[in-house]
Amino acid sequence: MNFVIFCLILMVTFGVCVGIPASLKLHPKFKYADGGNGIENQYMVFFRNGFTKFGAQMHFYKLKSTQNIRQGHIPKNSPCTSGTMISDLISLTMFYVISCPSVRILHLLLTDYDIKKIVQDTVVSTQQCSGIEPYTLPNPSNLYWNLDRINQENPSPLDGFFSVLGNGVAVDLYIIDSGIRSQHQEFTNRIDSAGYNFVDVNSPPEDDHIEGHGTRVSGIAAGSTTGVCKMVTIIPLKVVDQNGRGTSSDTIAAIGKVKELKAIRKRPSVINVSLAAPTFDELDKAVTSAVQDGIFVSVSAGNNGVPSTRQSPARAAMAFTVASVDKNDDLSPKSNYGPGVDITAPGDDIYSASNTCDDCYSRGDGTSFASPQAAGVAACYLSVYPTATVPQVEAYLKNGSWKNKIGNIARGKRARTPNRILRSNKC
Repeated sequence: MNFVIFCLILMVTFGVCVGIPASLKLHPKFKYADGGNGIENQYMVFFRNGFTKFGAQMHFYKLKSTQNIRQGHIPKNSPCTSGTMISDLISLTMFYVISCPSVRILHLLLTDYDIKKIVQDTVVSTQQCSGIEPYTLPNPSNLYWNLDRINQENPSPLDGFFSVLGNGVAVDLYIIDSGIRSQHQEFTNRIDSAGYNFVDVNSPPEDDHIEGHGTRVSGIAAGSTTGVCKMVTIIPLKVVDQNGRGTSSDTIAAIGKVKELKAIRKRPSVINVSLAAPTFDELDKAVTSAVQDGIFVSVSAGNNGVPSTRQSPARAAMAFTVASVDKNDDLSPKSNYGPGVDITAPGDDIYSASNTCDDCYSRGDGTSFASPQAAGVAACYLSVYPTATVPQVEAYLKNGSWKNKIGNIARGKRARTPNRILRSNKC
């Protein structure tokens, strides 16, 4: 049965026609909903600009008296067996809803000078946030205050829960640091053999640093209990020795290694660099090159209480530079600051894996431990949106952050620091 015959039967029987002929869809005053989101047989009829409420009532009177149309509440999902209905005037934007009109009535309205346009009604729904991974923090949960903080809007009371968008599966997280204690229980079956030791090329990238810096950083970004992104693949690149010293050349080489591995592995990739050097153009250029290859690079702002632009790679324009806040949402006293900072994250008394034994833990302070939290959120986000560009990841972190919470940067030398605290679970 063709469309015209079908419509004629419906019009004879019920006075309505379900479905819209192509000629009507092309009318300049008619807007048909695209994407399958339109409500069949229901339309919003907008009056022209300047039309009055009195004029609307006269319009309704004419429709009801000449077209056999009823006015009142339009039931949801009702079949078109009871004829055409119109709603009362919705005066906010001067329109009304018409349900189950015939094609003849629609044409009549479209040729009415007082009608500006007719728009097919559309479905609205709640935005269910898929991909949020919830976790109950182990007791005592206050050890993990940083995870609790980035999960909720205010610093207190903490609720003992953590959640993050994504889980990190099929994403590579490169930790350029002092290596990692590979057998630690926080990293079971998640350290990839692609890691490399630039300090001693004949040895694996194990963490022999006196304070276990790389292990701590890895635990904060990706530990199974202490970390943000609990299922990400960890690739340690060791550029710092047991005394905490490394070279810019090794750091640049490590960034180059990441670019090579990404080209081979073809997976979303994140780098964390919780290291500081005097301003050095070549190191900054290496970060820029990685970002241009689609690699998100999170770096620590530094702990000298000066503008972040006074050290590399924190000053690199394309790096994502992370400063530190304390448990009261104040910028940490030693944290670097200024407009070169992209975001802040908890950086005081951060609990994480230690390199002293396979089930040992320790605490630490500083932007070194703020940056890996941003890296972890970015890595988890990329597991949900694996084709996201670096600017899109940065926009997600910035736009979704907890804003205007930092209390001690309103004036003085810190005043130009962005008032943003990392959020882990923005949908």
